[in-house]
Amino acid sequence: MSEVAKDCAPVVIVDQHGKYMLQFRDDTPGINHPLMWGFFGGQCEDGETPGQCASRELHEELVVEFMAFDFEELASLPKDNGSMRHVVRLCFPIVWGEFALCEGAGVGYFTKDEALKLNLVPGARVIFEEVL
Repeated sequence: MSEVAKDCAPVVIVDQHGKYMLQFRDDTPGINHPLMWGFFGGQCEDGETPGQCASRELHEELVVEFMAFDFEELASLPKDNGSMRHVVRLCFPIVWGEFALCEGAGVGYFTKDEALKLNLVPGARVIFEEVL
């Protein structure tokens, strides 16, 4: 029996200068889109709202604490696999020194124009082009 595709919640994080925080993905075996730039976030667990997913994922990836109500949903975009991409925005900036990178190979802050020149995860490119 095939596994049902799960929704995901990529998190748009903007710093105090209006730049977008992106994760440089590592090349761990089995990882999707290795060595590409994308938003933090991930797959929603059963019963999780997008805000709950975003809160859990940011804790796992950056060791920061936010509650589900600290996020606002910007858009829900259908994915090719039948699931949804719930794009959420953190209502607070995260600046250098306020986090510890625990997943990925790096992190950076970019303007939209700078980000669109990067080797972006396809879903991140869609978010920049259709939502932001």
